[in-house]
Amino acid sequence: MAVRYLDDARRRRSGAVSLREGLKAVLGAIDPVASPLTQTTRQQTISGSVVEAVAVHVEDGIQVPLLVLKPANSSGRLPLVVGVAQGGKRGFLFYRSAEIAHLLASGTVVCLPDLRGIGETSPDQDATGRAAQLEMALGGSLVGARLKDLRTVLAYLRARRILILAGSRSGAIRSHQRTHRNW
Repeated sequence: MAVRYLDDARRRRSGAVSLREGLKAVLGAIDPVASPLTQTTRQQTISGSVVEAVAVHVEDGIQVPLLVLKPANSSGRLPLVVGVAQGGKRGFLFYRSAEIAHLLASGTVVCLPDLRGIGETSPDQDATGRAAQLEMALGGSLVGARLKDLRTVLAYLRARRILILAGSRSGAIRSHQRTHRNW
């Protein structure tokens, strides 16, 4: 039984490596920064939650701003949800505030990054088209740049030893427990 489980794990890992290599050929540089530089710009308590504003350095001149929201009186291991939307963290907070409040009340940490060309990093309403053209002119793709940004944010979150969520074979979200320290 254990041998079969290990063989399955090796096949999945091999498949993930093959997928990453295939995506690199299409999307450009998608490898995350292993130990990204970060700067915490603000931390305050709002409505019973601790809000931390962080900038994660992805490339020269490229930073991903993000908010980490956590229950104020939390301790021990906490689950994490990373929310990404075209409207960015501002849109998430405006349109999904009830869902975010529910997650925080249930003891879940919420991370809202503004990936390249999204939210705070979007220069104007028509930014997606122009940002995509710029990325292509530089030999990459906007989807690839956003994937690299997200993978770098996840590397930052892993370094803080939090709970990472990932998709399962059925497409449902499941959690992978790791060693934690309190946020």
